[in-house]
Amino acid sequence: MAGGEQTPNELERALAESVATLLAKHAERARRIDQTRISQELADRRAVSRAHRRDKLRKVMIGNAVLAEAEANPEFRIQLNEILARRAIDYDFAAGGDDK
Repeated sequence: MAGGEQTPNELERALAESVATLLAKHAERARRIDQTRISQELADRRAVSRAHRRDKLRKVMIGNAVLAEAEANPEFRIQLNEILARRAIDYDFAAGGDDK
């Protein structure tokens, strides 16, 4: 064809290639967005898990300190037994910590 015009088959092929390229770019962007979302979700889960571990460790450390003080201080032991009784925990330090 004169003047650099394309035939209908050439136009069709060029259009199909353009569409295929656009679809491939879209698929790649969607894949990257999914990867970013998944990475963020994993990071969020790890942060929550770390916070739970820290909270559990804090509670264990506080509990250990309270128990050590209750064993060493009879007045504190009485107060602790009263607190535990109010909180519906039946724990007798006088019996060596045996549950009732």
